[in-house]
Order: sequence, then C-alpha cells, then structure tokens
Amino acid sequence: VEDGIAVVQLDYPKNLNAIDEEMADELLYVVQAAEADESVKVVVFKGSPRAFSAGGDIGYFYQLIKAGGDVNMDGLIGKVGKVTDGLKKMSKMVIASVSGAAAGAGASLALTADFIICSENAKFIMAFVNLGLVPEFASSMLLPHIVGYQRAAELLLLGEPFTAEQAHAHGLVNAVVPAADLMATVT
Repeated sequence: VEDGIAVVQLDYPKNLNAIDEEMADELLYVVQAAEADESVKVVVFKGSPRAFSAGGDIGYFYQLIKAGGDVNMDGLIGKVGKVTDGLKKMSKMVIASVSGAAAGAGASLALTADFIICSENAKFIMAFVNLGLVPEFASSMLLPHIVGYQRAAELLLLGEPFTAEQAHAHGLVNAVVPAADLMATVT
C-alpha cells in the first residue's frame, strides 16, 4: 500500500497466474484486508506482462480429482465465490490492470473491477465452453450488464479469443494503452 493505493500482484508465473485454492485464499485475504484498511482508497489487481491470469488452474483440478478429491463449494469454487462477493461489495475503487492473457476465471476476475485498463497486448477469452465448464467469478451475471445480452452470449457461448481493442470496442475495458504506460495510466 502506497499513497492509498493497494497493488495486488498475481504472482504464479509457472502457471500464468492461474487460480488454485491457495491463490483463492490469498485473494480473499487481500480483499478483506484492503476493505478493513482505512488507508486504502483504491485496489489494483495486476498480473505479469505475459498474463493477467490464465484462469482456473486446470492442473490443480486434475490433481484434485485424480487424488479422489471433490471440487466442492467448500473448496476452490466456494472461495472464488467469496472473492467475487467481496470485490463487488467493496467500498474501495477496484482497478484491473490487464496485460497479456486474461482467460476464463482470469477474465472474470477483471470483470469484477470498477475499471479495466489494459495494455495493447492484452487478449481475453471466456474459455469456459471450450473446457466444458460453467462460467465462474459471476461472469455470466456481470458480462451481460457490461456489454449487453447478445454480446455476452457471443463471448461466453462461442469462447473465441478477442483483443484489447475488441474488448474496448465492446465496452468491456475503459482504456487500452501501450504496455510501457500501463501502470502509469492505472495509477
């Protein structure tokens, strides 16, 4: 936290910042801590130049199921729901600083922000249908409110990638800037 801005760095580079249960726990902690900290006025979520977040960690799901575990509401899915709820109820401004890939739950995490600023190299994909999954992080509720029903249906049901410029044209992001200017613009 510096000058009222809490910067949350998604930092799981080996999996392009994919969200597993440990990251969901950390995100929930950060959301709750930022809400409770009176010095925090703005929360910024950022990834790496290669990826904001590749979404849910498919390898995590595979290992969990292989070990006989269950993807249940007490685990990752429930925790992601609590993160989403905390972000949507947050009294602080939330900004997603998106660079590189924002896929599935990663794109949905960005949707929970009040502002989405992305670099020219950002690429989005609502990848759920391609994986046989239901959209999470409340994306099936948030996306129609942001871009309208038909556009949301197209993005969610076809699962085709789209660029930062296309996201801006859809009204999904507030601004597209050169990568070198991203954090300066967000700040």
